[in-house]
Amino acid sequence: QKGHHLLLEAYKTFGATDPGFDLVFLGNGPMLTALKAKAKKSALGEHISFRGNVSHREALSLIKEASFVVIPSEAEGFGLVAAEARILGRPIVTFRRGALPEVLEGYAGVTWVEHDMAPAMAQGMACAMRCEKKAAEVVPTFDSWEIVAQKYIHLFSEHLRQGGK
Repeated sequence: QKGHHLLLEAYKTFGATDPGFDLVFLGNGPMLTALKAKAKKSALGEHISFRGNVSHREALSLIKEASFVVIPSEAEGFGLVAAEARILGRPIVTFRRGALPEVLEGYAGVTWVEHDMAPAMAQGMACAMRCEKKAAEVVPTFDSWEIVAQKYIHLFSEHLRQGGK
């Protein structure tokens, strides 16, 4: 569901053409053991790390330091990682799914991947490298998480008022 195996496959292509980039996975999940085993067998395995569950502060620090953020999820209900990466001005590579089109609407730093295939994701990652300066120039203002929560409540309320369509 999170698309980590697709990302790992895309990284094999991207890493071979753009060496010097490390792939960092955050969080734990049921596929972690299989993903680690697959990464270990990869020729680029030494450039892939698994940080597990980290504090929110550390996650934001890693996002801020990243060349770009990839969100390969099959479904993304709220798009919190995308919102945080956008606020931090990082280029984002992702699919047009779930809440992501709304969260990333008008953001110059997003690279939309149109196909669920590793080569398309790798191409999006390469594009994100060219878009880094552009993304950093359009950082939206951010007042507080309370305002973000209010905007989400408003969005969902409007959706319900319209009959959930």
